[in-house]
Amino acid sequence: MSTPGQPLLWLQPPEGLVPLPLHDDPEQQERVVRSLTELLSHITQQPPEELGGAMTAVADWVRQLQVRMLGSFPAHTPDGPAVATLVVAMPPMPLGDQEPTGEFRSMLASGLQELVKRRVPDVDCRVVELPCGPAAALVQLGEYRLPPEKTGRAEATVVPVHRAQFLVPAPTGSHLVLLEVSTGSEQGWPAAAEEAVRVARSITFRKPAVTPGQPVS
Repeated sequence: MSTPGQPLLWLQPPEGLVPLPLHDDPEQQERVVRSLTELLSHITQQPPEELGGAMTAVADWVRQLQVRMLGSFPAHTPDGPAVATLVVAMPPMPLGDQEPTGEFRSMLASGLQELVKRRVPDVDCRVVELPCGPAAALVQLGEYRLPPEKTGRAEATVVPVHRAQFLVPAPTGSHLVLLEVSTGSEQGWPAAAEEAVRVARSITFRKPAVTPGQPVS
């Protein structure tokens, strides 16, 4: 699933991550989503119909971005694990002849922050400094509606969303790293948000020498 010229990066994924294999064939991808839904239902004791719609929506979104890692992991709550989703994408970000210096990457992160706030005025978005460099970080709490044709139900399904995103300009300036962690569980949100920060801080564009993370390519 890698593309020519794409920078290499490493990260430490959440413990218990169940990766979703990425396929270009829609039918094959649907079978994978169905199998993963059944597995997560067994782990979390949530009905498959509550998980299947969300997983289908994520799979549709995968086709729109150059996703490199996708999977679900348990976000622990007092009542048991909730399902959280990890997405790592690396869409191209051409900069022309501009040299991607550290200062310019900071400007890019600020520009991404302004773009996000312009599109979603009520979102909490700020520029943060990660070990791998500057990034725009945002938190969004809300819901989205799955149309009946996606779920097989008579009416649209309302899915609550608690989402953390990190937008990291790559050192080469050629790509943007998008890290997203989300969950539909209000109880699971604190654990999912904490994991999002931990994974974001583990991102590196240099192969770790001591504690290797998982390569994303």
